[in-house]
Amino acid sequence: MKMNHFIYQQKLKLKANKQLISQVMPEIAQINFRRLYFSAWIALAVNLIHVLWFYLDLSKSNEIEYKWRIGVILAHGIMALIMFLGAVLLLWYKNKKIPIKYKKLILLTFASTIILAGIFLAAIDQLVTTSISPLFTSISIVALVFLIPPKHSLIIYGMSYLLFFVTQAMYQTDQAILLSNRVNGVSMVGIGIVISNILWRYHLANLLFQQKISEQKELLEKQNEELKLYAYYDSLTKLLNRRSMESLLKSELDRIQRYQNHSCIIILDLDYFKDVNDTYGHPIGDLLLIEIADLLKNELRSADQIARWGGEEYLVFLPHVSYLQGVKVAEKLRESIEKKRFKLNKFDVHITASFGVVELNHHTNNTLEIAYKEVDRSLYRAKELGRNRVE
Repeated sequence: MKMNHFIYQQKLKLKANKQLISQVMPEIAQINFRRLYFSAWIALAVNLIHVLWFYLDLSKSNEIEYKWRIGVILAHGIMALIMFLGAVLLLWYKNKKIPIKYKKLILLTFASTIILAGIFLAAIDQLVTTSISPLFTSISIVALVFLIPPKHSLIIYGMSYLLFFVTQAMYQTDQAILLSNRVNGVSMVGIGIVISNILWRYHLANLLFQQKISEQKELLEKQNEELKLYAYYDSLTKLLNRRSMESLLKSELDRIQRYQNHSCIIILDLDYFKDVNDTYGHPIGDLLLIEIADLLKNELRSADQIARWGGEEYLVFLPHVSYLQGVKVAEKLRESIEKKRFKLNKFDVHITASFGVVELNHHTNNTLEIAYKEVDRSLYRAKELGRNRVE
């Protein structure tokens, strides 16, 4: 039972790791594509230099050396052509969206081609030397330059060694040297696998760390936005909260004093809102508060500011509006609320509102305390005189 649980836990971890790796695979593919592009141009130049260098002394060589030079020229010539076509292909694909699986295929094809060239050169070199340095060079290039998943690198290097093992016997007849080369080939392939895996794990860990940092940064920004929302806005209606409106009104009152103009504030209170909560429940009451907020936003100008003042009270600031104009706006809002039937879930709710209006100017109501006292007095009169009215 414990063994089954352990196996199950390991499967879950493996699945989680695969999901994490799949998240950064697009970035890994992009890194490989950039490296492939620059490597292709560099390899093209190197291959052409080899072709030119070996061709210049071709006429002076003996039969065996001639055969060797032709083999080297042929190998580097084919590689130069492949690298040129690859660079052009990558340039064409540069700004195109290619599925990850095709990017992987292109990478593995390039990597395999480079190692194949190294294997062939190591084989042809046996005509004149016992060195297998081309194999080591090609394996090192692939291991150091490209980010290849461990499973794929194991397959590439494993198949490469089998091909190397066979091709070494083509031109090397000395059995002792052949054995030495094949054994050294195992070491080179092993080094390639180790380096490839180390670099893969390093870059993978780095990319996953960067992704985690990015996610945490996004989360922090989101939390900051939420904090800002709670600091300045009412969480239910998404209107300005009382503190924000008080700050805005103080600034506007300073501006009114400076430029000697006027504005207007309206306070409205929903009539018998407690009855709505008692009859339909508080969730319906909350929905009604949201609906009233939306109605006010739709009825007022974009320059007008609305706040949930507290409970079922709202305060509206109308810049550059006189008292008489403010009364007209308040009356329009009163009629809109009175006429509207609010469909809240399965309930059809009707409500009215009482309004208080006061003008802000540089003569009277020139501080927030005075202005609020006046507008609250007007609202109280509207309620005393029967509600659903403007004072």
